[in-house]
Amino acid sequence: ASILVTRVFAGRLGDRFGPKWLLFPSLALVPFALALVAVAESKALLISAALLYGFGFGGTYPAFVTWVLGRTDTARRAATFGSVLFAFDTGIGAGSMVTGFLATRFGFGLAFFAAAAVSLLAIPVFLATSRLLPERTDETVPSALPAGGPD
Repeated sequence: ASILVTRVFAGRLGDRFGPKWLLFPSLALVPFALALVAVAESKALLISAALLYGFGFGGTYPAFVTWVLGRTDTARRAATFGSVLFAFDTGIGAGSMVTGFLATRFGFGLAFFAAAAVSLLAIPVFLATSRLLPERTDETVPSALPAGGPD
């Protein structure tokens, strides 16, 4: 529910203030929510963690996609979007399997603390790698489609 609510407003917030304005707080919520799951001993704390995680993930995805596609040549946007989907889906699948393994071996608390620790790396990794995808210049943005339409 919190992902759904966040996604309704995330696009407008990202358009108004820029995707990084939405991305960083969203990324910061995820480790906090996962750590809360690790220590939760009541239904109320689990629900709180779920809401926080939903707000974090609900804001992260549209902000990240907007940021990446805003720096991608229009001719490469479909391939870029496919790559983003692949990366998110692979991360969710691999993370679920690793977390499940850790939970089976060491318990849920440690598994979710490990997930929180890994998710703490999101902002530093983004900052370190975002320089590799420079701002799009006017030369990379076509002003109009060719007369015959797209090829």
